[in-house]
Amino acid sequence: MILLASILAPLLLGLAVLHMRKPRYEVRRISAARFFDDLAPTDSALTQWQWRNPLKSPPFLLQAACLILIGAAVFSENAVWYTVEEPGQRRLWVWVDTSSSMATRINDETMLDRVAAAWRDQNHRLEQQDYTWRFRLTAFDSTQRDFGEDLDAAGLSRGLAELGARPLATDVTLPLRALEQTETDGGLLLIYSDQPAPAWLAQLPRQRIVWHDVSTPVANHGFSAVQAVDNPFQESGALVQVSARQVGPAVNVRLDMRKRDGSWQDNQPITFKDGRFTTLFRPPTPGAYDLEIVPNDAYPADNYLVFQVPETLGFSVDWRHPNRDWLALLGWRHQAEGAVFSVVSPAQADSLPPDQPRLIVGPGFTSTPSRIGHFREGSPLLAQANLDVAETLGVAPVTTPAPLLPILADVDGRPWLARGAHPPAVYIAGFPHGQGDQARLTTLLWFNAVQNLLGSRATAPLFQTTDATTPSVETQTPPFRLDFHPAEGNSFKANQSYRRDLLDAPEAAEATATRAVAWWSWLIAAALLIFFAERVLFLIGGPAWR
Repeated sequence: MILLASILAPLLLGLAVLHMRKPRYEVRRISAARFFDDLAPTDSALTQWQWRNPLKSPPFLLQAACLILIGAAVFSENAVWYTVEEPGQRRLWVWVDTSSSMATRINDETMLDRVAAAWRDQNHRLEQQDYTWRFRLTAFDSTQRDFGEDLDAAGLSRGLAELGARPLATDVTLPLRALEQTETDGGLLLIYSDQPAPAWLAQLPRQRIVWHDVSTPVANHGFSAVQAVDNPFQESGALVQVSARQVGPAVNVRLDMRKRDGSWQDNQPITFKDGRFTTLFRPPTPGAYDLEIVPNDAYPADNYLVFQVPETLGFSVDWRHPNRDWLALLGWRHQAEGAVFSVVSPAQADSLPPDQPRLIVGPGFTSTPSRIGHFREGSPLLAQANLDVAETLGVAPVTTPAPLLPILADVDGRPWLARGAHPPAVYIAGFPHGQGDQARLTTLLWFNAVQNLLGSRATAPLFQTTDATTPSVETQTPPFRLDFHPAEGNSFKANQSYRRDLLDAPEAAEATATRAVAWWSWLIAAALLIFFAERVLFLIGGPAWR
């Protein structure tokens, strides 16, 4: 816009100057005296400029008007006005939820079957009105798809019959964004979904919307999360944590687990507590695993999972500490490149790359007890730790690498535990030590230290989920892609519609079909007309038009 103004302003200024220019003329003085014949001629040509009022020049007025209209057209590119297409015609925009939950079956019919039945009933009542309706059909899940913008009732019914549930989540903001457009084009919005209508719809000043919730509360159970869990005491024994949830009345179900090649299978009953269930299992070998909750229920998409346990499930460490006995005892895998963290002594810490996470293990504990002088309450490194037992252990004097924040230290400032943030670092006084309470405490502190370092990395998911860019399910070959959207299984909820019947909306009688007309097209047309008139007058008009 600024660039256009910088171009039009000089053009208008130049146009004004052009019309202010006084015409070129010559002045000749001729003397009748013969003795002047021998003198040089006195004639000369003069070009003069003189200010005059450009508003008195008709060509200037027309040319300026033409430029002004062109500029106005550019600056009003988004401006529109609305004209009534047909006074007896109404416009309705129908949005239909096609997310995964619309495949939920109740009494041998899906949610989309209910949408079709609800529309047949609604259309029957619309046909009894004195005016006709034109329809636009849009399906939505995590994205929106248009199926026609100027449909009659038969075309809308055919479009509804072609819709099917897709393995995607629901984005209820998509149809709600259409409210603004219905305010401007004079139409109404009809939304079919199994999600409850937002409560704030009743607060809208002009409620051009009908939200028809076609759901019925129905019990459902299914998976809610599946993820790999690191085992701080055994790298090769990585675990898989399986979570499930239940809504509605409880039923007896079980979890079936099997390796796809048939070499391993297991099952266990599921007991939900407050609607939640979590279990851990250790895949015996890498490969594809199928998990299923049986029996099936109304929403089947969350009852089955398949995932691939990779060869590298778990973690590796860069073990540089001189005590390598614990490397074998823990069963960890040593790997210099790509390790999650390094295990070093205090003297080796400075030799690590500056961004490498590290577990710094001190020289160990002594037989002389130490008194606690400082501890940081609430630190995850001290979770469930019995600090009274810590005072039965002595801390060997050591110079800890800076900068580390003491978490648990004695009165002399010697730490049992310390940590750093950049890079992630934990100092622990020694490897698990002693017997009884001492062994339990030192083992717990070791566990917390390793968990703290493992928590600084992102765990790769065991499978992918469908999304708008990849809406297809793949359960045969890895990488597996599943219709796994736990929120879609929340089927035991009260039906919450906002105006089930379109004719309940007072605005239905005002939903006149309108057509948007852009301002800029008319402005450009006017500029062209003026330009044509100015050129014609230049050719056939008098001197005033030249």
